Amino acid sequence: MTPAQSGLIARAAKLGATDLKTLPAPDGGFVLAGRLEGDQFSVAFPAGWKGGALLFAHGYSAPGSPVAVAEDPLSAAVGTNGMMLKVYQDGYAAGHSAYDKAGMGVETASENTLRLRNFLVKLGAKRVLVAGGSMGGNIVMSLIEQHPKAFARRDFGVRRHRRLGKPVRAAHRHACGL
Repeated sequence: MTPAQSGLIARAAKLGATDLKTLPAPDGGFVLAGRLEGDQFSVAFPAGWKGGALLFAHGYSAPGSPVAVAEDPLSAAVGTNGMMLKVYQDGYAAGHSAYDKAGMGVETASENTLRLRNFLVKLGAKRVLVAGGSMGGNIVMSLIEQHPKAFARRDFGVRRHRRLGKPVRAAHRHACGL
């Protein structure tokens, strides 16, 4: 761990994150996994992180299934077709949080994603994007509707994809096989 990475972990603990665990990530980065107010989260920070982040809201999970997210947000288990890894390779932190319950949990999922966003801002995030898949798209819409200034604005229209920022454009192209 570099001094900056160790400092980030220490700040996370001071901010109330519990059950903290670190894992190595590609190219000298690391994954910080733990809990915020009892709910699991994990974020991969690239080496030399400069404050950009992408949070992913996952889709529906059947009632009775475990309430958890992959410890490594860059893994294929996250189900983003490599989007999280691509934005990480472009210098963005990439993370996600578990919801309070399985099933239709848009409200709780929005709260937990916003909690993770606020936590990252306190750790130094300057620009936070949010994306979602399936029910996660509803979570993104809920977040944007209720907290329009919390997340960086981007035009996600397919026909206008050239106007997207570099990390999102690259992730979009990768996910679509372009």
